[in-house]
Amino acid sequence: MLPCNVILYEANEQTTTVAVVKPSAAMSMIENKALEAVAHTVENSLQRVFDDVS
Repeated sequence: MLPCNVILYEANEQTTTVAVVKPSAAMSMIENKALEAVAHTVENSLQRVFDDVS
């Protein structure tokens, strides 16, 4: 399981903030090339979702 943290919070009454922790950054501490490739794939998917909601 990859750490794919997505954080949503209401900054004020008119603003909701969305933050995404990049899986590649989280997995950079683990020197595993197979996980690194998966992390980049997941990161690309998360980026598309993030772009759609922003």
